[in-house]
Amino acid sequence: MVLQVMSTDKHFIVKYQIDQPRGSEYIVILGRGFGGAKTGGTWRRFLCPRFAADSVTPRCVRQLIEWCLDEHLTRQETDWQSHPIGL
Repeated sequence: MVLQVMSTDKHFIVKYQIDQPRGSEYIVILGRGFGGAKTGGTWRRFLCPRFAADSVTPRCVRQLIEWCLDEHLTRQETDWQSHPIGL
């Protein structure tokens, strides 16, 4: 199951897979709106906190959006196997 959050103008588009293995959680950024990182509108993956274990709640969605839009956080880009990519 995947949680996808999208703004009405499609500037902010993210996908988060529910129940990812602990310690290797990532979020896929599709839109240009992502706090503190230049995404350019292409698929990019970033390590992230665990937002939802096995179900989605309004709280999980709020936490995900707030984390994505926080411009003060340091982000770590990752490859498809959750290995960090040097920025």
